[in-house]
Amino acid sequence: MKAISKRLFRIWNLLNLILYSHMDIKQLLDPSSTVLLVIDKQAGYFDRTFVEKRRQDLPVNSAETLKLIDSFIEKARSADVEVVWTKMVEDISLSPPAISEKMKADPGGVTTITKPGDRSFEIYGRVKPESSEKIITKYRYNAFSRTKLADYLKTKNIKTVIFVGGYASRCVLSSVVGANGEDLFCVIPKDLVLNQADAAHEVKTLYDIVNAIFGIVLETNKIFLAWEK
Repeated sequence: MKAISKRLFRIWNLLNLILYSHMDIKQLLDPSSTVLLVIDKQAGYFDRTFVEKRRQDLPVNSAETLKLIDSFIEKARSADVEVVWTKMVEDISLSPPAISEKMKADPGGVTTITKPGDRSFEIYGRVKPESSEKIITKYRYNAFSRTKLADYLKTKNIKTVIFVGGYASRCVLSSVVGANGEDLFCVIPKDLVLNQADAAHEVKTLYDIVNAIFGIVLETNKIFLAWEK
């Protein structure tokens, strides 16, 4: 039964990809109605030093993924696509009960992953937010949950959200679901989301779910072609 369910899911995924192949990608990614949402590109999640302190690890290609994300952000800016950033607070004393209780039960005794005032909270990598770019601080995995993100995007008449960052099967997936609830179309550029090493296989699961339900996963070169003037 499980094998049949997987097969049906793959068939559904393929049908959706065929459907999206007929979409006007240029119109879908029109810079005037598209935003790039950079999810939690923070030291606590992307800096191997912080991750290893939690007795966890990042995939061997994490540094390359970070470079690709930074390059993509610059391309989006050049195409006049607005960039919005999120920063997650994940701390046992600051997070809501649904998260803090899980942290209390953590066998490794981790009490802080990211918190304001700590270097773990800072944006990591070569590319940082520009002074004109909006930064959303969030306390839940879903960037749309109890933040002003949805209201802000409505004032900008945004129809499509492109997601990059991490972690793929936590904050990215949760935020994709949140965006869908706000009637926004979701796009994931392939190879521009990160997961911890022990959950690296879940990146493909994210791709499958987005393709089947919430939007489309695209090669970055197709996105760049759509942005050519």
